[in-house]
Amino acid sequence: MELGLIILAGGKSSRMGRNKTWLNWQGQTFLENMIHKAKDYGFTDIIVVANDAAEQYKTLPIKLTKDVYADCGPLGGIHAGLSFGSLSYYVVVSCDMPLLDFHFVEGLAAYADGINQAIVPLTKEHQQPLAAIYHRDCVPVIVQLLERGKRKIDLLLQNVETKRVPLYDFSRSFFNVNTPEELVIAKAKAMNGKRRIPIVSIVAGTSGSGKTTFITKLLPLLKQMGLRTAVLKSDGHGFDLDHEGKDTWQFSQAGAEVVAIVSPQQYAIIAKTQEKKSLLEVAAKIDAVDLILIESRHHGVFPILEIFRGDIHTELITPREDLAAILTNQFQADTNIKILPLDEPEKTALFIQKLL
Repeated sequence: MELGLIILAGGKSSRMGRNKTWLNWQGQTFLENMIHKAKDYGFTDIIVVANDAAEQYKTLPIKLTKDVYADCGPLGGIHAGLSFGSLSYYVVVSCDMPLLDFHFVEGLAAYADGINQAIVPLTKEHQQPLAAIYHRDCVPVIVQLLERGKRKIDLLLQNVETKRVPLYDFSRSFFNVNTPEELVIAKAKAMNGKRRIPIVSIVAGTSGSGKTTFITKLLPLLKQMGLRTAVLKSDGHGFDLDHEGKDTWQFSQAGAEVVAIVSPQQYAIIAKTQEKKSLLEVAAKIDAVDLILIESRHHGVFPILEIFRGDIHTELITPREDLAAILTNQFQADTNIKILPLDEPEKTALFIQKLL
């Protein structure tokens, strides 16, 4: 059975403060990203439901329609798309899910059997009605609801034959972006999804800012959450882990470029370098952990959490595009950047979990 695709792009984006449809995502807009992935997956009948008159729509390989019932939220968009389409079943997605992997459809398609009118994924936390399959038979039911002022998708699912399918492996894929904070989280998830081990950096503009103290409070909290964590520290002055007179020290003094030592509980490798290695180069050598925390003054990699203390800092050092959150009790500037209290590391631990 052929499935069409309906992309909902008609929301007001009030929490974002600008139209999410045209937000930048890896060199494309949110909508272009969704269409590109849909085409790659194999969709040929792609309907976009939008209520603005942007010229950009004219250049896209889509069919365009708009809400029949204005200001009725996603349910109104589902109605508009299904009413406009000609196929029996359509996958309905919101354009604000930039991490969406269309392979989730394969877990649902078998239930598009002419009996089920809505096939909805379940994650461990929620059902996902805006990444689901709907039959055109839903249209009259939606009309009845909207005519009565009922706009919740849950009411539609209660009034049609609905099949809910566990798709726990796609939880990350269904992440949707409604706020500037969630946009940063989505970008961090995308970046960390490409890494062998996720990375989060904690930086500060000066020494003595409390980075090490904060990380030592953070580590047991991350461990309680089940995250095995490595810490990678950037040092600008040089260091010496070895001790004069020890065997490894003698090997190094005698000319060994790399010295390693292994015990039943741990091992260490000390390598001489002609120039400072990048943090990512060293991170690539770490294994058997779920997360790498980087501590650095200036050289963190995205996503970055910056410690800001009003008594010693005057400005942020991290470029806005790399900054995921500010750890502070004193930052007062009007900003869309996430603020986390420096004296409540448990909130930072929960935030870090979202970035993975």
